[in-house]
Amino acid sequence: MSGLQKRRSSGRRNTPFDKPPLHVLIFQDKPVDVSILCRGDTVTREEELIERLMREDEEFIKIKKAHTELAGQLDELEKKTYLTPQDEMDIKVIKKKKLAYKDEMEKILRKHR
Repeated sequence: MSGLQKRRSSGRRNTPFDKPPLHVLIFQDKPVDVSILCRGDTVTREEELIERLMREDEEFIKIKKAHTELAGQLDELEKKTYLTPQDEMDIKVIKKKKLAYKDEMEKILRKHR
């Protein structure tokens, strides 16, 4: 075989049964991963909490708006083809401020959970 060798397989194929078992629910004759349903429910409750805080909590509204404004500034800077040293410094500062706002929002969310 002039330099090329045929690889021998172990005879064992990968099957869906090689993966760890999932908790599966059968719905309308189709399997549904239960963990997906649970995660979806958690996301929904989190979104509902954020929506409620955006209506009722002035501090949360202020922090969320500031976080969103920084995200917009960051997007604009990152769209540039060439970044000056000042742009790079601004990006670092914006990311740190944005993270601080995110931490503040998380504290408020934890308080209301």
